[in-house]
Amino acid sequence: MSVMVDGELVQPGPPRQRAVLALLLVNARQVVPVSTLIESIWEGHPPERVTATLQSYVSRLRVLLTRSGSAPALHWRAPGYLLAVRPDQADVGRFELAVAHGRESLRCGRAAAAQRSLSLALRLWSGQPYAELAGYGFAKQEATRLDQIRLAAVEGRADACFQLRQDDEVLEVLGREVEQNPLRESLVLRLMRAQYRVGRQADALQVYEQVRTRLADELGADPGRDLQHLHRAILRQDPSLDPATRPGRAVSRREFTPAPGGPLISATGPPAPQHPLRLPFVGRSHLIEQLAGRPIGASGQRGRVVLVTGTAGTGKSRLLLELADRLTADGTDVLWAFCPPEDAPPLWPWRQVLRRLLGGWSPAGLPAPAERIVRAVAGGDEHAPASAPAFDVADAVCQAVLAAAVERRRAVLVEDVQWADARSLAVLRLLTQQAHQAPLLLVATARGYETTDPTAHPDMPRTLSALDGSPAATVIRLSELHLQNTAALVRAVIGEPASAGIAADLHERTGGNPLLLTQLLASLESARGAGAALERIPDAVRSTVRQWLARLPRCVRDELEMCAVLDRDADRALPPDVPLIGRDGRDPTRVAIGAGLLAPSGRRLAHPLVGEVIMSDLPRVRLSWVHAAAAKALVARGADAQTTDAEPILRHAGAVAGLAGAVRAVRPLLYAAHLAERARDTPQALAWVRHAVSLIGRSHDRRADAEIEVVLQLHRARLGAAVHGFRSQDVDAAHARAEELCRRVRLPLRATVLRARCLTRLVTGQYEEVNVLAAELDEVGVQGDREAAVTACLSRGAARHEQGRLDEALAEFDRGAALASAAGSRPGDPAAVAVGCYITLTHWFQGAREAASARSRALLSATAVVGVRPVARVFALYVDSVLAALDGNVEQASRSGQAGTVLASRSGLSYWRDMTAVPYGWALVHRGQADAGLGLIRTALASAARSEVWLRRALHLRLLADAEHRAGHNLDACRTLRTMVVHARCRREELYLRPGTQFTLPPL
Repeated sequence: MSVMVDGELVQPGPPRQRAVLALLLVNARQVVPVSTLIESIWEGHPPERVTATLQSYVSRLRVLLTRSGSAPALHWRAPGYLLAVRPDQADVGRFELAVAHGRESLRCGRAAAAQRSLSLALRLWSGQPYAELAGYGFAKQEATRLDQIRLAAVEGRADACFQLRQDDEVLEVLGREVEQNPLRESLVLRLMRAQYRVGRQADALQVYEQVRTRLADELGADPGRDLQHLHRAILRQDPSLDPATRPGRAVSRREFTPAPGGPLISATGPPAPQHPLRLPFVGRSHLIEQLAGRPIGASGQRGRVVLVTGTAGTGKSRLLLELADRLTADGTDVLWAFCPPEDAPPLWPWRQVLRRLLGGWSPAGLPAPAERIVRAVAGGDEHAPASAPAFDVADAVCQAVLAAAVERRRAVLVEDVQWADARSLAVLRLLTQQAHQAPLLLVATARGYETTDPTAHPDMPRTLSALDGSPAATVIRLSELHLQNTAALVRAVIGEPASAGIAADLHERTGGNPLLLTQLLASLESARGAGAALERIPDAVRSTVRQWLARLPRCVRDELEMCAVLDRDADRALPPDVPLIGRDGRDPTRVAIGAGLLAPSGRRLAHPLVGEVIMSDLPRVRLSWVHAAAAKALVARGADAQTTDAEPILRHAGAVAGLAGAVRAVRPLLYAAHLAERARDTPQALAWVRHAVSLIGRSHDRRADAEIEVVLQLHRARLGAAVHGFRSQDVDAAHARAEELCRRVRLPLRATVLRARCLTRLVTGQYEEVNVLAAELDEVGVQGDREAAVTACLSRGAARHEQGRLDEALAEFDRGAALASAAGSRPGDPAAVAVGCYITLTHWFQGAREAASARSRALLSATAVVGVRPVARVFALYVDSVLAALDGNVEQASRSGQAGTVLASRSGLSYWRDMTAVPYGWALVHRGQADAGLGLIRTALASAARSEVWLRRALHLRLLADAEHRAGHNLDACRTLRTMVVHARCRREELYLRPGTQFTLPPL
């Protein structure tokens, strides 16, 4: 990729900066969101300051592009960037314009012009597009699209050369392209025809045999119907293949239809796959009778205006073709015009009408100003005369059309008026109002009655309203074909009745869309072939769907990709009552429904075949991203509905694992676990984590799989402790598996596993094992892992604290605080808060209550700032509420205890929810809410016991006994105190038994 500024070649910068420019160019004149840029350029692995890096790339590109005053402009348009580049400012744009002009010239019978335009387009091709960016998914996708356009240009140029009898000019090019694309039958067909026409019959037959063998070996298929017909025509030296027999006049579409059993060869063009226009016209015949059944100009008949609307592929153009044939046969002069989607000059459709009209009619009878305007518009000067107002121009065009209709029966057919410019629409509105003045038939087609087409002109609503409200106008809304029409079409193609199942399957696959259906059936010969149509996507269908999608904004294509991936799960993930607003203010769902690609009743695709094309065209990276987004949408939707079906989520996550590896695949499942935990459904959260573990091993990166599995096993241990208890077999198995992976793959996560195991032993009261694991953490800390060293100090100090060795515990905590500070830990970090909380508790039990209160206030202040993790804040609130309860400060215990309980519940911290509920319940009892407070404490203690959490259980039992005594339940208080003493003695928690620790007990 290169950039020319004022004739000078400049470099567009480093590879990623080039990629940014390429992505903006691929989406020229469209806003590319920052999120899309980041995902496409860094493909899921952005650096820490990715936004700043992207901004620097954009800034450099702006400097590069602004060297010339006429250069493309790079703008910020929320939520991303827009490259305002004209098609003629990029070689890709010039290439596509030349191809489009060439193909249009060929369609209109101008072979010489088509040959020049397509030759120019192919000369612009100078190698594989974006070859240096082949590692990026978007670049490969765009290169594939452009290559398909190039092949179409090669075939179109060959068609033009055949009509000009320049067969030898295409032999070399076609031979080279067939060698590179040996299974593209349309290329092979043109090469064989060219070889035969220059006298190389043996070469043509040899090419056919090579293709036939290759198709059989690689695909187990026979050559297509058209290729077989050409082969038989060459064998019998059919005269229709001889260039000398080519007639000099244009041949109508109906003359392209071969006789039954004859070769599908055109005298004026190369053999091609059967075009849908050759297939029977079903389901619309009554409309032809409605439009042309009464001859134009019949007695008493006035002018009529007909608006034919329908989504893409519903048969608007085919209806006009059949109508034109019928009108032409009746002696009516048909004036045909079309509106291209872009790059057309003003008044383009009426320029086409006037040019054809002036070929056999003179506007001399018009007033002189109107005649000048008509001749100027027909000649391409839409601004002449310069002094003529816009209304006068529209009126002059209307006068010419109506006057010509008076002299002879005429019909004006205008296709795709949704793409017409403002001045053309003004003519259409005025002509609708004046159509009663002459026996004129005006038929216009529009894509979608609702103006949801993003490329439609803003004046379309007013124009459609004028057409719909005119007494001379009739609106025909085309819908999809019915099942019986589909069956009739299948029967006409294969020559025998199709089974009801095949017709129904084809109807469902295409949604009854006539264009997709006819393209799908275009080359079928038998019922077996009809069944095969259910398994493949013809090139014509791919091209059609790609054209439909290319005209839609990125946000709409995103939603269609999501619906294609979701398929039958779309209604569950994307409810129709929740609109998704696009970046330009449009609702992408409404736009897609208006384009006929989404069913009106929900988020399902109107044509499953469109989803197949979308899925087959998505690069692996993009497909994995959409599958992941689909899984996340299903998770979120299930959480909102409070019912989640795991099967579709696991299916999409499995697809992500196969495409992009386990690291990306487990994200939606971890998100599901997070939501389940927040909803206090810990068993479901554990089930999601186990599902995530099951996805490990589907990628080829063993180290990455091992790393993510260690993280998942730690999640499994944490959730398993809440469901089955900290000492359950599930927790031990998860820790053992995580440690095994760390040893086997030599991961730097062993310290994390040791920390988890050490804290598990601490909360379950296994203080001797805590000392053993703390020693292992010390060894890791010596190697530079200060977090491991802090955990060792914290765990060892907490164990000695519970054992009543307060001076030793305080020394460990002070050492841990020093290590945390040296590691750059801030006051609100979880490790620093945990150490500070234990120091606070130790001071209180040593009798330094003022110092303990001061530290508690400092901890609350440090954890009240934005950005502090919930676990740190809850720990500080818990310590403050416990000390307040021990000091008899009911209000403080209530405030901190309630705040901690609420925050722990909202954050899914079940361990801390049980912890903070005890002092909060104690405060409720002392405030007169005895039943609520005692119930809260007992529920928390029961939950902790189920999880085998024994840390500080003696302290909590002491608070329960005091609350029971306060409530007048003295016998319950005595039983609770006995339980506390037994627990403390069994765990050797001397802290709660010695009078010298300021924790005296009432007499038993």
